[in-house]
Amino acid sequence: MVGAEPKIIIPKIGVEAPVVYDEPNVDEPSYQAALERGVVRLGNTANPGTKGNVVIGGHSSNNVFNAGKYKYVFVNLKRLDVGDIFYLNFEGKRYTYKITVAKKIITPKETSVLAQTEKPTVTLFTCDPPGTNVNRLVVQAEQIDPSPDAATANTNQQTTINEANPLPSVAPSLWDRLFGWL
Repeated sequence: MVGAEPKIIIPKIGVEAPVVYDEPNVDEPSYQAALERGVVRLGNTANPGTKGNVVIGGHSSNNVFNAGKYKYVFVNLKRLDVGDIFYLNFEGKRYTYKITVAKKIITPKETSVLAQTEKPTVTLFTCDPPGTNVNRLVVQAEQIDPSPDAATANTNQQTTINEANPLPSVAPSLWDRLFGWL
């Protein structure tokens, strides 16, 4: 039985955390506030079970200055490999995803991972190396259950990319807090 609370479950790295879907803003303060409640879908990217790309960010470091109890939920994302499985519970349904891209490192300004897709896809991202805002670690996966052939069209309003910071940091580092955003 899948509960009503939206969550992500990644058995290989011991993650079970809420997914925040109700923050449409992609500015840094809004995103940071939402991260206090779990991992966060970026803007209005797709919903699980729809054609498109569900983009989800989460913390990778237990920075003492960051609020909330999900400070290092994605710290072990680097341990995931192509072929690993994870789940998203959404609106009382469980969606199963198989990883197709693992350990990809990009700059925070690289937007290719935000592209919408024909297949139901999930992109997970976090800061890398943990505790810094230098790069983003990306994992991508495709839905395998229920059948992606049954996916409906994504009707979410398109997310406006924040050109200055398309992939928001998922935690201001100590360096950032002392000397300003990089």
